[in-house]
Amino acid sequence: MDAFSVIAGNIISFLALILSGYATVKTVSFNRAQQKLLKNQEFLSTVDMKKAMEYMRKINKADVIATVEKQISGKYVILISNDGSAAAKDVNISFPDGDAPVPMNAINSKFPLETLYKSQSVELSVFLAMDAKRKHRLNVTWEDEELNEKEIFLTF
Repeated sequence: MDAFSVIAGNIISFLALILSGYATVKTVSFNRAQQKLLKNQEFLSTVDMKKAMEYMRKINKADVIATVEKQISGKYVILISNDGSAAAKDVNISFPDGDAPVPMNAINSKFPLETLYKSQSVELSVFLAMDAKRKHRLNVTWEDEELNEKEIFLTF
């Protein structure tokens, strides 16, 4: 073999070694970038799953509220209504301070209510004496997928 062939073979081997090193560095760099991408994708999947679970919980949730309305005649009524997306079951109300502005027979005739559907309401007529308290505490309990309780202050 002549010297030229040996030098050419060495140069080709050296270039192959450099090319192999470059390919190895690029492969390692690509794998790191792919790992970062997988971590980001996993994070986004987790966030999307949490949002989906929150949405499902929200659409299966009832929200029972109580409001006071003054009618044209000047009389007050308490409206117990469901502002949630799901039906409220076994709805019950109580005035824990024992100062109900509504006759107990009116409460007992309507509550516990088996089901209060979305946007449905129950009206209770209020009877206030001149010296009666103007602020009353009302407890509302109901069931949707879980047992719920809310304390509401009604002001006349």
